[in-house]
Amino acid sequence: MPCSFYPAELTPAQTRRRHRNGEILYDALGIDRNDAAARRAWNLLNFRFFGAPTGIFLYLDTNATPFQWLDLGIYLQSLLLLIEEAGLASCPQADWSMYGTTICQATGMDQGTFLVCGIAVGHADPDHPENFIRTERDDPLASYISEDP
Repeated sequence: MPCSFYPAELTPAQTRRRHRNGEILYDALGIDRNDAAARRAWNLLNFRFFGAPTGIFLYLDTNATPFQWLDLGIYLQSLLLLIEEAGLASCPQADWSMYGTTICQATGMDQGTFLVCGIAVGHADPDHPENFIRTERDDPLASYISEDP
C-alpha cells in the first residue's frame, strides 16, 4: 500500500507550518535550503534509525479502520513512554512507511499488512542540534476567539 505523509491538498496554513518546520530543522543542522544533497543525506539517516542500536516496526492490517489506527496511536504513545521510563530515547519515523512493501517482504510480514512506522531506540545524543529545536505552535484557540463583544 503506497503511503503519503500529507493530504493531496494542504491548506495554506499547513503548507506554511510544514515549510517553517523544515527551515527550523535544517537551520539547526547547518544545512542550506538549496543544498539538496545535504538534505537528502540527512534524511537517509532515517533508514539507519539515526544510528540507534535498535529499530522497531509497527504494522497494521491493510483493512484496518480508523479505530484500529486510534488503537495503534495509543499503543505507540504507551510504547514511547515505556522506552523513556527504561532510560532510553526513541524517535518514531514515518519515512519507513514509504518503503512498506519492501520492508514487509524483507521481514516476512503478510501481504495484508501495512507498515505504519519505524521507531529508533537507543540513547539520545544531547549535543546533537535537532535535540535543541522546538517547532513553532499556532494558538489552537485563535480561530474560536473573537475580539468582538
